[in-house]
Amino acid sequence: MGRGRDAGYRDWSSGWSPAPSDRQPWLQINLHRKYRIVAISTQGTFNSYDWVTKYTLLYGDRPDSWTPYIQRGGNSTLSGNWNYHQVKRHNFHYAFTAKHLRFLPLGWNTKWGGKIGVRLEIYGCPYDSYVMSYNGDDMVAYTFPRKKSRTLMDHIALNFKTLERDGVLLHSEGLQGDVLTLELKNARLYLHISLGSSAVHGVEGLTTLTVGNLLDDQHWHYVTIKRYGRQVNLTVDSHTESAICNGEFTHLDLDTQVYVGGVIEPNIPHLPDKSNFRGCLENVFFNGVNIIDMAQQREPQIRFPHRQKPIRYACTDLILKPFTFAGPHNFLQLPGLNRKTRMAVKFKFRSWDYTGLLMFTRFADSLGTLELGLSEGQVNVSLMQPNKKKLQFAAGFRLNDGFWHTVEVLARDNFLTVVIDEDEGSPLKITNPFMVRTGDQYFFGGCPKTNNTNRCETKLNSFHGCMQQIFIDNEPVDIDTVLQWRWGRYSELLLGTCGITDSGKWWSGNYTIDPDLTDKAWTVIRHNRIDNTKVTGSTIDRPYLGDVEYHNASWAEVTALANTSEYCEQWIVFACYKSRLLNTPVGDTNRTGSEAQFNIGPLRCHGDGNTWNTVSFTKPTYIKFPPFKPGTSADISFHFRTTATHGVFLENSDDRHRNFIRVELNSTTNLLFVFMVGDGIINVTLRSPMPLNDDEWHFVQAEINVKGARLKVDYQPWAVRQFPGQTSVTMKFTQPLLVEGKANEKEGVRVNCTGQCLNTTLPCRNSGRCMEGYASYYCDCNNTAFDGFYCHKDIGAFFEAGSWLRYTIRTEPISDEAQWAHWMYPHNFSLGYNQTSDEIEFSFSTTQTPAILLYISSFVRDYIAVILKKDGSVDLRYRLGLIPHTYQVTSRNLADGFPHFINITRHNHTIRIQVDYTEPTRESMTLLEDIRFNSPKAMFLGRVMEVGDIDYEIQRHNAPGLVGCISGVRYNIYAPLKTYFRPNETNPPVTVQGPVAESNCGAFPPIQGLVRWEVDPWFTGHVIVSLILGLVFLVLYVLYVNLYRYKGSYDTNEPKSVESPSSAKPLTESEPEPEPRRRTKEKNLPEIQEELASE
Repeated sequence: MGRGRDAGYRDWSSGWSPAPSDRQPWLQINLHRKYRIVAISTQGTFNSYDWVTKYTLLYGDRPDSWTPYIQRGGNSTLSGNWNYHQVKRHNFHYAFTAKHLRFLPLGWNTKWGGKIGVRLEIYGCPYDSYVMSYNGDDMVAYTFPRKKSRTLMDHIALNFKTLERDGVLLHSEGLQGDVLTLELKNARLYLHISLGSSAVHGVEGLTTLTVGNLLDDQHWHYVTIKRYGRQVNLTVDSHTESAICNGEFTHLDLDTQVYVGGVIEPNIPHLPDKSNFRGCLENVFFNGVNIIDMAQQREPQIRFPHRQKPIRYACTDLILKPFTFAGPHNFLQLPGLNRKTRMAVKFKFRSWDYTGLLMFTRFADSLGTLELGLSEGQVNVSLMQPNKKKLQFAAGFRLNDGFWHTVEVLARDNFLTVVIDEDEGSPLKITNPFMVRTGDQYFFGGCPKTNNTNRCETKLNSFHGCMQQIFIDNEPVDIDTVLQWRWGRYSELLLGTCGITDSGKWWSGNYTIDPDLTDKAWTVIRHNRIDNTKVTGSTIDRPYLGDVEYHNASWAEVTALANTSEYCEQWIVFACYKSRLLNTPVGDTNRTGSEAQFNIGPLRCHGDGNTWNTVSFTKPTYIKFPPFKPGTSADISFHFRTTATHGVFLENSDDRHRNFIRVELNSTTNLLFVFMVGDGIINVTLRSPMPLNDDEWHFVQAEINVKGARLKVDYQPWAVRQFPGQTSVTMKFTQPLLVEGKANEKEGVRVNCTGQCLNTTLPCRNSGRCMEGYASYYCDCNNTAFDGFYCHKDIGAFFEAGSWLRYTIRTEPISDEAQWAHWMYPHNFSLGYNQTSDEIEFSFSTTQTPAILLYISSFVRDYIAVILKKDGSVDLRYRLGLIPHTYQVTSRNLADGFPHFINITRHNHTIRIQVDYTEPTRESMTLLEDIRFNSPKAMFLGRVMEVGDIDYEIQRHNAPGLVGCISGVRYNIYAPLKTYFRPNETNPPVTVQGPVAESNCGAFPPIQGLVRWEVDPWFTGHVIVSLILGLVFLVLYVLYVNLYRYKGSYDTNEPKSVESPSSAKPLTESEPEPEPRRRTKEKNLPEIQEELASE
């Protein structure tokens, strides 16, 4: 559509940039005809620091009367740009028609010398207008085809503008009691609709819907009525009210005609208690029929009132030029004639404020001041003169009701009159002695906070509302002319429009708050059967059936509430008169003078049967919920646990406005709440001091509204992002909410948070810890002596004669403080191990004896030794105090060259010993023996090379040392061979002497399990696998086709037939020269193919 000629095309290098000295600049665009506007885009001035950050868009049919575009939530401020080159687009949530547009900047870039600068583009389409003017005695009646209308579905649309509070827009009736009336009442729109009343069941069918406010502002308002069956929606501009029509009927039966603009008949000038409409109507459509267009064409279905007054198909407006006081320090200063003996001031105002300054003036010659203020719905008049008592009077009643009210003040010496709403029959008159000499300045709405040279002084707050039609000294004040020539001044004023709306005073119902959670939280759903319903005429053959329709909840939602709550209740009451209920199985009905009635209570539920319902995501997938439509605020909360470093928890988006909302884990410590809901992409980041992927449950809370957004995890402080004032938040998403829904394990979603560790194809072995990945798992082998994906690979070493390995456990003894702390708290693991428990496991194979298989020394005389004796048996030697003790591990000969496994576990005084896969045996230490292994120093494999005093039994079996293989060695958390062969530090605490080679010591090959593709390092993607399979299939297919080609046939080379004697050539005839080899090849025996058809 057309763009503003002075605005500059978007993406061009030009633009609009007003002078910095202009206090309240605006850009006005003349479209030259009416358009239906759907969107606007803005951009900063090319290659500059000039752009607008927020603005208001005004529209109207005339360049002196404006309506602000109101967003959802009553906000009229649109967000602008954040740099000069990016485009900011707003798609309006309701389309409006306009011939003139005014772009009013409210904020702009001030950094680096920036100022106002904009390139803009308007989107819309031409709008055809059919208008008719009404003056209270005009009417149009559209006659239905066949003089009857019976519809299941209706679609009615019209536009109107008026200065009157009351008036009938549409009216039609039916002989069966059906009614359709659309009227203005107290500047609000009312729809009265009845599909018929039931005399049998005593159900009244009339239903009334109310929407809108301050509709008498002489601006176009767009009305739509949509009905299907009993469901009806009434929309004015962007506000919609829905209702279910009373009664049990679904069709609207109207007779003869529908009246537009009022009802005028020869004997009926108007409907009872209702006035006809005064104003303009545009594009009145009744189920697809353009009534005003048919009226202009004088179609026979259109009927006019019986008079000779011409019909005006145009709309003439009064020039009012309202303005809005829209700030905390607003005021308007206007000039007047000085030192006149008679003062006359008149103006109109509308407001909901309880208090506020309406007008202030200071008399000449220091004769005092006159102040008009709004207080508790009245106009208070304060007259103050020097050396005299202050005069105060009040006039009017309930003047802060939001409607236009007129105030007229006339004053001369010793006389003052105040007239409210031009009611001259009851003016306020003051006859006290005082003098009047008018001043040259009048202040409306408030007093200046700075440069107040005329000493405007008041104790009242600033006035917030609208004013228009100001008269000073009986002369109308042209605000535009006065401000253009700078005869007056103003602050925080919105010119050309009355930009106030009524948010309404509605009862939302009782909300019970239980802060200490001492009682149950009830959910209550009401319905249409709470009031008594009378039942008559019920029989066995035709019983009474009454539908229960719940308010604001579908049957599916009611069912879900009842099924998922811990407890629900709903009562039914049946009352009867003159019926013998106990004498008949179906009740005593149809008796003379009898009646029955029932009512059903609301559905009341509490508790949540699905308080903890979990789901696991094992693949990169999602499940869909219906679109999330929270409106202007949203609260999101959920629990999660994961081991992943990043991922999206939930996301919802919108195709039309490109809005979205998302909660995601950005890193191991950063949680993001990202959204674009009307003001660009914004994110709230919470930085956790602890990792969030620790596979523990975390509770997330995210909130957003028009004031800001915030994010919280567990008990950490809120991460808050404040929004600037007048921020718009629009959350009406069209795409499915991607979180969870019905679980499908084939798609990677499993009910309950079980993960993969409970469903492993091959569990972690050798005490490996299963680490959950939900899409996969892996085994933590850090505290084991094994390696591999499942901790299944033995790490061993082959020791030759004289070879040994020392693993240093501690470099210094345990301090007395640590020893005492451990004595007081046995489960204190600050030492890195538990002194009262030991766990030793290893495998070995050898054919030579004797040998010390494992030896653990200490800084005191304590030690642990596993000894292979000369006969091949194994002993365990413990010293935990003064005397060493020997315990037999096995009496079998283990020096047979085969691998043998030994596990020794001690807890306090109990020792558990297991060799290979035999039944474990238990030994008990004496109660007098110490249970702590104090200050372990080093662990030796192969041979003991400790300095100092060594036990005689150890020395006797220490030479020549172990000649063989030992693997899987672990003492508590220490694995010496794994530390030596798989070091994870620069200087491992291992010392080796002699040849020690890595070996698996003849361990059996482990059973390999399935490695999931998510963690398979050799996995290259499903696409490559699919290509390989496709290539293999293609080769097989080509081979199959090639073989099938020769199936059922064979090739043979047979000799030619022998020539007959008569055709034989004489032997004496010279032989011809042989032909070239190619010709000979061509004369080869023919190829014969015989089809085995018979087969």
